[in-house]
Amino acid sequence: MVEGLGTRCVSDNPWVTIAETSELIMTLAAMGEYRMARKVLGWIGNKKYDDGTYWCGFTFPDMVTWPEEKLTWTDAAVMMAADAVYHITPAFQLFNHSFWEAGQGDKSHMYRFLKKHHPVFSIRKAFYSDAADMRA
Repeated sequence: MVEGLGTRCVSDNPWVTIAETSELIMTLAAMGEYRMARKVLGWIGNKKYDDGTYWCGFTFPDMVTWPEEKLTWTDAAVMMAADAVYHITPAFQLFNHSFWEAGQGDKSHMYRFLKKHHPVFSIRKAFYSDAADMRA
């Protein structure tokens, strides 16, 4: 990590990438280090093209955008990082370890979340009401 800039793509080259920095942000959020995650997210918030898409990366100290590519996974990584930090959607919990641990009884929080929100559970109920298990 380069203070004030983000995460290097390769440790021995002066190139920071937005996607790798976003992965660091998600990791920090999963660890409960929200203050640091917000700080790092702030470092990359302005690294955008005029159309709002994020740079793939940039060199330093000259701050040249490189490579000059618009990659969908970079934008997706930034959105996931922002969600992990600010809890914008229910998906923010994907990297939260307690979400995957056993909750009530022997069902995890994830199981209960999917049962409530995922269409497979309603399809099963509608069309396979006699089936004990969809895997059967």
